[in-house]
Amino acid sequence: MHHCLCNGLHTSVEFMNNALLQAIEEDPDDAIQWHQLGLHSLCTMQFKASVKFLKAAVARSRECSFAWSNLGNCVPMYHSYRSSIGLVHTAHTERYVILYLLIVVGIALQLTDDPSSAELVYKKALSFAANQHAHAILSNLGNLYRRQKRFHDAKAIFAKSLELCPGYAPAYNNLGLVYVAESLWEEAKTCFEKALRSDPLLDAAKSNRTKAVAMTRIQETMRTT
Repeated sequence: MHHCLCNGLHTSVEFMNNALLQAIEEDPDDAIQWHQLGLHSLCTMQFKASVKFLKAAVARSRECSFAWSNLGNCVPMYHSYRSSIGLVHTAHTERYVILYLLIVVGIALQLTDDPSSAELVYKKALSFAANQHAHAILSNLGNLYRRQKRFHDAKAIFAKSLELCPGYAPAYNNLGLVYVAESLWEEAKTCFEKALRSDPLLDAAKSNRTKAVAMTRIQETMRTT
């Protein structure tokens, strides 16, 4: 029975993947389809593929804010996953499988507008996480608080993430987005710059910094007129 269920699940996942690939083949410039393929890869724990497809989505639609956000979530997961590959054959295998499943479920719940459940799942993931993984989960949790406009809580969580992993680029980028929501453009720009110093290839931080610089100049112009 278990074997049949696994086969059925594999068939469903493969069918969805093929359907999305066919849609992209028909319209390669459709950012939404690239985004959907990225989410599908994320939910099946294909983190490297997810990063690739989400980057393809934002390349086709620079204003696709949800694709930027999901890419920001996916990149730290991919790096954390890579850092733990060597543990696959250790006695801790089950613990790490549970951890990554919890992270994936947390993001899925966040994307389906179920923030309360997502928060519980992220906190459960933290109880399984070793120190080298907790900072990425905290960054996801902080991002959840940001979307709920719980800015004070979000800042505290990002501070904790950066305490565990100083210079962690996604946390700086997400903290910058909190300041953007508060219209604190100078603080936001500083965060995005710190993110880029840690990871010059973080496209989300590049785009966010450009916007923050523009808004800072507008504010300065308004003050002097």
